[in-house]
Amino acid sequence: MEETQLIPVDVIHRFMMDVLQGLGTPPEEAQICAEVLITSDVRGIESHGVGRLKYYYDRIKAGVQNTHTEFEVVQESETTAVVDGHHGMGHVIAYRAMRLAMDKARQVGLGAVAVRNGTHFGIAGYYPLMAAQEGMVGFTFTNARPAIAPTFGTEPMLGTNPIAFAAPSDMDFPFSFDGATAISQRGKIEVAMRAEKPVPEGWVIDAEGQPLTDPAAIMAGLDKATAAENTVASVSNIVLIIGVLSVLAYFFFSKEHTGSYGRFCKLGIYFLMFSFGASFGYTVMARVSLLIGRVTFLLYDWLHIGAVLLR
Repeated sequence: MEETQLIPVDVIHRFMMDVLQGLGTPPEEAQICAEVLITSDVRGIESHGVGRLKYYYDRIKAGVQNTHTEFEVVQESETTAVVDGHHGMGHVIAYRAMRLAMDKARQVGLGAVAVRNGTHFGIAGYYPLMAAQEGMVGFTFTNARPAIAPTFGTEPMLGTNPIAFAAPSDMDFPFSFDGATAISQRGKIEVAMRAEKPVPEGWVIDAEGQPLTDPAAIMAGLDKATAAENTVASVSNIVLIIGVLSVLAYFFFSKEHTGSYGRFCKLGIYFLMFSFGASFGYTVMARVSLLIGRVTFLLYDWLHIGAVLLR
């Protein structure tokens, strides 16, 4: 049995900073990227942490992701904005777009920012948590390249299209949800491949609708569009929302946008923010705390019932 090697968080953080700056990312932007990635690992989400660094490295080297992020506000109102990220570092684009939405919400109670020409930005849940830490309710939605077969289908046509939401509570932590609109997502398959372990049956199917469990074969199939992940939600709704709000002229990615590194991808992101007055804000926090308590109780109840049934 191989011995697990533990590396201090600050060492990994510094390593990512060095790599990103070596590629040409400005120090302050490299700091944002590294912080988002290390937060994923610290929260136990291995699929979107330091393991993603190689993905960004390859895309930058292929010339389809820019190390200097041009954050252009294309259109703006008191409560809304449309931003063009010009294929810069996704974490920086998302961080600045969320800050813009938060500034608007702080002034008038609502902020909504749509991003076009973004890139992969790590865990979607990082950005709503920024809002929750400042007493606001935040949402993040994004589309993704096709990896999901529609119900009763086998061709990958829709993205994993994650949804993330966070709200403050009067407890020591906020309520936070971050999940893909699929049974699983590519990052978890990459983790399984590095660990040389099969993925559960039912996560991925081949062109004939048969289950695949070998992560190496699955990764090759996803890149060639001969494998597809299974869906658990109506992801087409997310694609329509993001496409319209960020002014992207497509329903799902066309075939030329499916490659891992070879072409720019039309990634759209949407950030929605709510800010409340002091008295109403307290009510929201109390209700969120009640929700956390109920969810915790239900989970405990389900685990207890499961343990009894397994005896």
